[in-house]
Amino acid sequence: MILRDEHNPAASAALAMSALTEAGVAPETATQVALAVGAAAATNAWSQPEMDFRLARTLHQLGHAEASRAMLRRAIPKCDADAAAILSAPAELLPLLRAGLLRAAGENSWRLDASALVKSEVAHELTYARLLETFADRLLPLWDSSGGRGVLALAGWRDHARLFGANRRAVARCCRSWRRDLDATLNRRALRRGWAASPCVILAEPL
Repeated sequence: MILRDEHNPAASAALAMSALTEAGVAPETATQVALAVGAAAATNAWSQPEMDFRLARTLHQLGHAEASRAMLRRAIPKCDADAAAILSAPAELLPLLRAGLLRAAGENSWRLDASALVKSEVAHELTYARLLETFADRLLPLWDSSGGRGVLALAGWRDHARLFGANRRAVARCCRSWRRDLDATLNRRALRRGWAASPCVILAEPL
């Protein structure tokens, strides 16, 4: 469901009000937040989850922590991390958060979990390297506020590495290669963005 009504901000506010009420947000708080978000929603094509995510962020900024968590659970049903960390992410990353590919792991620290990715028997190692580079470009805004300081942990990649070698040594070689490639990519992007540092890329699981 796309929420958009360019000529009627009141209609967008009503949709926001409905979502807040369903999440159990108190009427007075719901009205305040719905009006704040409704004007922006009237000029943007937002899906229901994105609307819920932005409502959760606004609630958090206004100091309504419990209401914010309730709305965040609507946006990301399997959310099990600190709400403040999740809400610091750009709304454009919501699909990765909802799919479980991206998880908050602490201040400026994120976990890229490949468990949710579908393995392909015809994939090549380079395909995964390019995929990681694509992820890197999408994730860059996560570290803008810290000037590149932070951590990106890779999890769930061993199963994918087994497509290219069943023995432990081959799996470890593949995972380490992907980590190095991703680390190098982030270093290059850090220079372009004028960051003082580059996120540290680690393997979250023993090889």
